[in-house]
Amino acid sequence: MMREAANKTVQQLELAGKLADEICRGVPFDEIFNGLYAKLFALIPCQRIAIGFLHADGETIVFGPVRSGGTVLLATGFKEQLGALALRDVLERSRTKNIQDLKAAASRKPFSKAYALLVEEGMRSCLAVPLVAADRPFGTLLFSSRQKEAFAREHEPFARLIAGQLALVLEKGRLVGRLQAGGIKLAESSKVKERLQDENRRLRDALARPPDLDELVGGSPVWHKTLRQIELVAKADATVLIRGETGTGKELVARAVHRLSARAAKPFVAVNCAALSAELIASELFGHEKGAFTGAVERKIGRIELAEGGTLFLDEIGDLSGDLQVKLLRVLQEREFERVGSGLTLRADVRIVAATNRNLEQARADGRFRDDLFFRLNVFPLRVPPLRERKEDIEPLLRHVLKQFEHRLNKRFDSVDPQTLERCIDYHWPGNVRELRNLAERAAILCPGPVLSLDPMADFEAQEGDRVPESGKLHDVIRAHLIRVLKRTHGKIYGGDGSARALGMKPTTLQAKLKRFGIDRRQVLDL
Repeated sequence: MMREAANKTVQQLELAGKLADEICRGVPFDEIFNGLYAKLFALIPCQRIAIGFLHADGETIVFGPVRSGGTVLLATGFKEQLGALALRDVLERSRTKNIQDLKAAASRKPFSKAYALLVEEGMRSCLAVPLVAADRPFGTLLFSSRQKEAFAREHEPFARLIAGQLALVLEKGRLVGRLQAGGIKLAESSKVKERLQDENRRLRDALARPPDLDELVGGSPVWHKTLRQIELVAKADATVLIRGETGTGKELVARAVHRLSARAAKPFVAVNCAALSAELIASELFGHEKGAFTGAVERKIGRIELAEGGTLFLDEIGDLSGDLQVKLLRVLQEREFERVGSGLTLRADVRIVAATNRNLEQARADGRFRDDLFFRLNVFPLRVPPLRERKEDIEPLLRHVLKQFEHRLNKRFDSVDPQTLERCIDYHWPGNVRELRNLAERAAILCPGPVLSLDPMADFEAQEGDRVPESGKLHDVIRAHLIRVLKRTHGKIYGGDGSARALGMKPTTLQAKLKRFGIDRRQVLDL
């Protein structure tokens, strides 16, 4: 059941990514829309799809085509009073409306002709999501089903995502001339293409990762405690500071907090504060105006704006420069920010979830991290335990990642060799879950049979022989591990045979870590 849900999530993201690609390429709307309808019927449990537009009078909805598969049931031009549709929240407050009993809703006064028509066609529930342009709802995408209570909470984020992308098409004015909607005017926006490209990039990033909640594998007492904390803080909408060693899965925890929160239908946007310079991070976070600096040839929408209504995840928060700490503090305190090169103050409705593997208390004592920002971020500290503290979870984690590798490698794994499992449990795992995943993948590639064994892995033997005692300082353990991997890859960082790939991190992240741990690649090669 869990795997079926995960597959459907991937299909939804693939459809959304394909839609974004088509919009960016300028594919005609009819071609986009006809292909989209067929896919939507397969991914959302509905039998009818309609688009409604707010009339210029602000009180009337004008429905576009109502479809069932390839059949048009209702032509453009059918009108209904907004109040009669019980969609005022959708169009005035940009909220999703999930009507579990359509027949009961249709019987209420004032009488709804549109609802009555759907009930007459056998529909029993519907899901309405807003179409928004220039921060103003102008219509609704309406799904309806023959089943009562057909639409669950997990259908809403995907429905809103599709509605958001369709709204961008309409915002650009491609369909306006063909709608007989009486006075509907949609504003042009220079942000349309950039928003689509950013959305497409975010979707592709999501496709590269397994579904978040499925990755939180384990049943050890310490991990069970962590999961309970995730569930508690997710509902509170408070700022969260996730602390843990490299490779423990801090971003997965952040995504789980988002997915379990009331903001789940809105975007989750991640920024790695250690991967870019202070200037680039400012542009990534806050956006910039055209001409703000050399190379700023057009306006850029920042990650805070992209995360509007959702969650902004700031990884490696301890690497944020002093100037950016001040600006972030303003976002947390005042919910305000400005694009680089602009004097216009913008509002920020985002939840901040930050993560770090650094000692922020020491950074505060050294004057490298602001006290006021620390207290604002540390509303709910959430510690992700290292793998050596949850060794009961190593076996289920191994089995979990092997299941993921089966499809990609076209292999089947029935079990883990007992000696291999014993050695894994005994190993100290300085790279935590990320290191376990990478080691298991390499072993899976080399193992000829259905039983996973680490015997062919000479580098694992070298790691065990070079083992640093658990009593040593964590800083020394991580530094030794980075140097060991650099030696093995001859100082190469990028590429399939580079250190970043071996460690399961981005090259820019590895470069930042080498700098933090005082490691010079040239000196490593001379050792």
